[in-house]
Amino acid sequence: MSSVVESRNDLIELHFEDDNGRVRVTPTSNTLLLLSVEEAIAACRAFKTQLEFKSQFDILLNTLGGWINARRERVSQAFLTTRDAGLLLLIVTKSAEYDPEFESALTELDVQIANGADFHLIDLSVLAIPCCPKESVDSFLSRKMRLRFMLDGNAIGFAVGRSYASSESKSTLRLSAILSYGSNAE
Repeated sequence: MSSVVESRNDLIELHFEDDNGRVRVTPTSNTLLLLSVEEAIAACRAFKTQLEFKSQFDILLNTLGGWINARRERVSQAFLTTRDAGLLLLIVTKSAEYDPEFESALTELDVQIANGADFHLIDLSVLAIPCCPKESVDSFLSRKMRLRFMLDGNAIGFAVGRSYASSESKSTLRLSAILSYGSNAE
């Protein structure tokens, strides 16, 4: 039995002949990869999970962007970063005082995402900190990945093409990203 899978512009050939239970994968680069049937199945499942995670991540960005935009009068900065075994939404408030109403709304967001069917692959923690120096904020952010939500373009970074319009405001919330790779990253 032989199968061919087409991917956009590239053609990847999957060959399964009765060759001791192995699948031969030949992408357009003509490199040869031999996998057991079990490994090929696991790779297909992992790819499906990756596509599902990307879809959930896009929904998460929209959800967080809308939440932040609705509370922009209290939010100085907002970041999405990697932390421990998942993602961290870090909110820097404009006030140095504790705001129980804001904290309650943030907890509700946390529960909504934790229990949401749209987010079963997303492990998100939330944290609000008072207005503080940049160095203090940076101590909460991963060097590997940090996304910064930008209000009306008032932040440093490069936009990645997402914008969130609020029905309550004509302002736009944009997302910028700082992605770092390398051995020095945490």
